[in-house]
Amino acid sequence: MINRRKKIKEIVIFGLGRLGNALAEDFSSRGGQVVAIDNDQKKVDEIADKVAYALRADVMDTDSIKGISFIKNVDAAIIAMSGNFEATIMAVILCKELGINKIIAKAQNEIQANVLEKMGADRVIFPEEEVGKRLSLGLLYGNFIDIMTLSDDISIVDIDIPSKWIGKTLIQLDLRRKYGFNVIAIREENDITTDIKIDEPLKAGMEMVIVGESNKLNTLLKKEKR
Repeated sequence: MINRRKKIKEIVIFGLGRLGNALAEDFSSRGGQVVAIDNDQKKVDEIADKVAYALRADVMDTDSIKGISFIKNVDAAIIAMSGNFEATIMAVILCKELGINKIIAKAQNEIQANVLEKMGADRVIFPEEEVGKRLSLGLLYGNFIDIMTLSDDISIVDIDIPSKWIGKTLIQLDLRRKYGFNVIAIREENDITTDIKIDEPLKAGMEMVIVGESNKLNTLLKKEKR
């Protein structure tokens, strides 16, 4: 039997700072249902027209949170509060008690991460650290358009086709054997395809989406730089 991940369609977000607000808007714009909660009425009012539900509530008031019946039906909870770690812990505990299957919490450091995981968080994120890593890699590897780290070891990168590759085919470049990278998509102008023709010459202006080991990015850049 194939084990498929359940698609997440409804989420609750605790904390409408930069992370929470951006996530609420983006997830909602893509057709997802968002319950946005913050104890600051101004922040709630600002997001109200962009999400399914926007509520002013304090997670430290456990009865009021438990009284919001439709929270129990969401697929995931994102705890994105800043500056009050006690409230973050309480939100994780509440979500666990409400039976929410997936709980993602924001942490500032490893100590906080360990506590949140022990409290029941399924995943802990470090937004500033992750953005910092992506920016650092982008500055170091100038021909990479975008970088997404899947783990400490694996990254997906969106790269401009180096001038040395123009006119060559993927068979000739043999990126998998040389660097362990797999090409998963090709972008040309506004079109992107995963139906990759490995025997067709690459053209100027193309972009390539590749996945592979993060520590081999530098090797790839040095040997194939433009």
